[in-house]
Parts: sequence; C-alpha cells; structure tokens
Amino acid sequence: MMKKFLTVSVLLIILIGNKAYSQVGVVYYSSNVVAVNMPILKMNENSIAGELKVFSNRQFKDVATELDLFYRFKEMKYHRFSVGLGFKTEFFTDGGNGNTFLVPVALEVFPLQNFKKLSFLFELAPEIIFDNQARLRSLIGLKYSFGK
Repeated sequence: MMKKFLTVSVLLIILIGNKAYSQVGVVYYSSNVVAVNMPILKMNENSIAGELKVFSNRQFKDVATELDLFYRFKEMKYHRFSVGLGFKTEFFTDGGNGNTFLVPVALEVFPLQNFKKLSFLFELAPEIIFDNQARLRSLIGLKYSFGK
C-alpha cells in the first residue's frame, strides 16, 4: 500500500512539474506547517493547483505529509477562494497511522496591491480519518509566490 502511494506521489509530482504554467508558492502556517504549492492547469480565469504540506510540529517519526489538489476560483482584487481534495499520512509509522482524507477550503487575501507575491492564507478543512473519526482543522499562513 505504502509503495503504491509513494509511486503515485512521485509520478504526480513529475506530471505537475511538467505541466506547471507559472509560479511556485511557499507557505508557512502558524502551527509549524510548511507547504509548497504550484499551479498545474489554467482554465480561463480559474486554475487547478497542487500543494504539498509537511507538518513539522512533531517528533520526526510522527511527521505527517499532505498532498492537496485545489480548484482556484477567479482571483479578485483583494482575495481568491479555493476548494480542494487532499490526502494526509504519516510515512514513518507502522501501517500508516493517521491516514486522512480532507476537503480543504481556502481564502487567500492580498493585502498589498502593489506586491501580490505576498498573501495571507486561511484554510478550513474537515478531516475524515480512516479509523471512522472526523475532525475540523484550521490553518492560518503567510504565502510568498515566486515568478510573475
């Protein structure tokens, strides 16, 4: 199971890298979560983006990794909404404890109109854990986009 997931993840990252049309963004969320995101596909004024998060606020053996795909709605003057699907797992635990399916909803706010590379992110995500548990997660972050 874990080998298949790793293989699919590597292939997805390679495909994302080949299809990316513009900038890469780096996000630091308030609870020691670091993320890298990148647009994959542009459709008129909307786009699809991929994001890889690493939850670094734990012991090394409990570090969780999350892979999300977001549908980004049209960017407005001061904000943009996104909705997505994601999968989170802890690679270094036996049997992949903590495997979780997510449905993140994000709001990106551009406070500086002359410098849109810097933005604030607010994310709310229902997490459905494969052990028949559910919880609601929220993240607040700061994003810097390279390129453009």
